[in-house]
Parts: sequence; C-alpha cells; structure tokens
Amino acid sequence: PIISLILSFSFYYSSIYLRLKDFKTSCIVFLVIFLFFLVLLTFILKKVINPFLVHRGFFHSILGLVLLNFILSSFYTISLKQLSPNLLSLYHGFHIGINIGYIGHVIGDIFTYQGIRPFFPISWKISFKILKTNSLEEKVLFYILSFANIFVLFKNILK
Repeated sequence: PIISLILSFSFYYSSIYLRLKDFKTSCIVFLVIFLFFLVLLTFILKKVINPFLVHRGFFHSILGLVLLNFILSSFYTISLKQLSPNLLSLYHGFHIGINIGYIGHVIGDIFTYQGIRPFFPISWKISFKILKTNSLEEKVLFYILSFANIFVLFKNILK
C-alpha cells in the first residue's frame, strides 16, 4: 500500500505539474520521481509510523483499504481533466491493478495461520489456517499466481 501511494503521487506529480505530453518522457520522469520518493519516504516512514507498517497491521484492515482507495481516487479524480487519454487510461489501469493485488494479498493472508485483523487495532482475527507462511505449498502457490499474473500482463500489453 505504501508503494502504491508513492506510485500514485509520483504519477500524479510527473504528469500534472510537469505537464509532459510525450508518453515516453512522462514514464522516465515518473520512474525518477518514484525512486526519489520511495527512498525518502521509506526512510521517514520507518522512523515515524512504524507501528502502522507491521505486516498484517493497519494496511490489512478494512480501514486501510478504504484509506488507500480514497487517496488513489482523489489523485484520479483530480487528474481527469488534465491528463491525456493515454495517461488517464494508464492511471485507471494502475488503480484497478493496485486494488486487485491489494485485496488478493489480504485474502491470501486470511488462508494462513496468522490471519488478518480486519478491524485493526482490535485484536480479533480471521484465519482459515490452511497455509503455513513460508511453507512449500505457499511458495508453489506464489509461483503459480506470479506466472499467471505475468501471462495476463503480457496478454494485455500485446493486444
């Protein structure tokens, strides 16, 4: 979630404030801004809000999902009139992809023994206790889903 927020901010900043019309230049500027903010915010966030960044903490809760979508949607809504159709389509796909990955990750964590706390910081958990973290089954499932994800990505890029 933190990386997706940094990505959204980087994309927003590189396309709106710099007003770049060329898609290739926008992508390069976006990556430079993203890397800068990633390094800067990673350092700051580890020192300032570390309790919220624990795995299966705030960002694995319903409130974390709502907050992430609010921020992503606000960037998207602000950008509607100012982005070219290509960049707007790219950002829209990015927003959907982040949500699919985010929700898929949280659902995957529900199947582990540790589970998730959907109403963080309340300690109540949901756990189906099917997969052990770092087990062979989890790694096989990870690789299967990763290859499926890469296949779908290339299928969409090449169409």
